Amino acid sequence: MSVVNTSSLMRAFEAIQEHVDTVLAKLGQREHAKNVVRALLLGYLGYKISKRLYLVFLGPLSHIPGPIFSSLVDVPMWMKKSVREAKLFQTVFQLHEQYGPVVRLGVDRISVSDKAIIKEVLGKQDFPKAEDYKRFQLEGHQTVFSTIDKNFHKHRRRAVSPAFSLRYLGSLEPFLQSCTEKMILNIRQQIANNRGAATTLDIWGLYKHLALDVIGETAFGCEFDMINGGIGEAGRLPGAIDHRMHFAGLRALLPGFVRWTISSKNALESDEYLFKFMSEIIEQRTEATRAEAEQNGQALDSPSRRKKGKRNDILQILIETQFADNEEDRLMAKDIIQETVLFLIAGSETTSNTIAFTIIFLIQHPKVLEALVKEIDSVDLKQKGEDNRIPLPSFDDLKSLPYLNAVIDETLRLRPVTGTGLPRQPPADVVLGGYAIPKNTTINCFTWGCHISDKYWYKPHEFMPERWLDGAEHPADHDAFFPFSIGSRNCIGKNFAWMELRLGIFALLKYFEIGLVSGQEAIIEDLVQLVTVRIKVGKYDITVKERATRA
Repeated sequence: MSVVNTSSLMRAFEAIQEHVDTVLAKLGQREHAKNVVRALLLGYLGYKISKRLYLVFLGPLSHIPGPIFSSLVDVPMWMKKSVREAKLFQTVFQLHEQYGPVVRLGVDRISVSDKAIIKEVLGKQDFPKAEDYKRFQLEGHQTVFSTIDKNFHKHRRRAVSPAFSLRYLGSLEPFLQSCTEKMILNIRQQIANNRGAATTLDIWGLYKHLALDVIGETAFGCEFDMINGGIGEAGRLPGAIDHRMHFAGLRALLPGFVRWTISSKNALESDEYLFKFMSEIIEQRTEATRAEAEQNGQALDSPSRRKKGKRNDILQILIETQFADNEEDRLMAKDIIQETVLFLIAGSETTSNTIAFTIIFLIQHPKVLEALVKEIDSVDLKQKGEDNRIPLPSFDDLKSLPYLNAVIDETLRLRPVTGTGLPRQPPADVVLGGYAIPKNTTINCFTWGCHISDKYWYKPHEFMPERWLDGAEHPADHDAFFPFSIGSRNCIGKNFAWMELRLGIFALLKYFEIGLVSGQEAIIEDLVQLVTVRIKVGKYDITVKERATRA
């Protein structure tokens, strides 16, 4: 345990004394009153200091190793810079390297990077999400992601789960292929504009636009056409999502008394735009649903009407909950808006970042890229192209490509979506890894630390997809891998994400040669976490040119 910085404590005492003297001065010459107030204030101060010292040396978490200030204050001074720069994950990494797999981060907060403890917390015990997630609730509205109420989550997840079933996801194949085809055509046009020569392409922006097009088509039945600049108001989506993520990420890392002092005009305007944008989409769909029912002479809540007709996408499923037999499963209009905004952001940001990181890793590792292209070329696409469409593989084709899956797994290991971790709170006292943890302690499951621990991985910091293949000399430790979390709060969109990841990577490498643009070495190492992990500049250029042969 580190030594207390006495000079800092002295300055803190002097500042408190100064405030006390200010209050006393306002009492004028009433000496007795001044003495009473002084005694009360200093007594209260003594109580608070004694309580903090108790927590440090005798409290229920005093046996957890960590910096001394982590036991004294909720937001230690040593975290201020990393929070401001959105690099808190780096501080957490450093603390685990110094203190081990269990480390104290705050008065009632610990972080764990041990795989057994993480599996216990997220899986076996399935502890509720921590209070931290309330900071993602806008105007107090809970969503399937932000709720900490397990019963609420159970009902809400049940309501939306039909849109994520494997059976339904299979019906989305044509829509994902259509969006991906537009991406290929867009890249070809950029190359043509450069007289057929290799051209520079921002891979980060490209996949963000593709992901928005995919979520628009599959979740809301809308054509955003972001890959070509966006249709109408949809063109503002990338900027609005960036502002929302930056603001939400900052607030999520700050305590309540500081959080409410933070405001952002851009974030407020972005929220207003996002809610208006989704409200109009929802209103149009609701009116179309009502008109269809009236035309067919059916009641809006008729079971027979709900079994046929429109594509049963996420939006339609949420709208139909208003007629659910179980009142707890019904969503009000504001709830639907909140959930759809969540899906819009989460469904685009997470997959696009992962695909972009994958492409960057491949460019940095030419032999891996060569091996993956060889596997991709082994897929027979001769019967796939119909009606002059660009041939693309089916989801079944993609699932059977072991090296593609290995490359994606390795990217998720080194660049997981969540950076600082997955916070949970036990509802009762518990013993984890030999440590007694009191109830309501925030347990931060630092999965990234687990992903790159040399306890579980051979050459943990190296990009080695081969570790995921059958018969690998140094196989991956699947028990130390949590890309989509585990337990009841695992990612509901996991299967959908895998479909999008595989197809997005396959399409680029099938039809184009990619290369490195010099001078960007520092960009890929400068990471930040704004809810999700990303490169700080939000832009990464590569070179692309048409491949010599096509399917």
